Amino acid sequence: MCMLYLLILAGAILVHRMLLYDVYEKDYLKNAVKGKLVHIYDSADNMIVADDKKLVVVNGLKDYCVIDTDDVLMIFKKDREQEVKK
Repeated sequence: MCMLYLLILAGAILVHRMLLYDVYEKDYLKNAVKGKLVHIYDSADNMIVADDKKLVVVNGLKDYCVIDTDDVLMIFKKDREQEVKK
């Protein structure tokens, strides 16, 4: 049951991510960020989603999604998101 929940949650997060990347404002390196305490260094074309109270530091990533929810932390290449849904 827990694995089924995680798969459904992962699918919902991925759909949400695709929509958010298009909506969120991006920095000069095309990083889309949601979270007040997200710090990005030497990284480009990423989607970072975290709670406003969580410190997230990203260094050296390109074309990744970093999505942190209450019960799941997902880090994956954007071009491999279909594999995460499986």
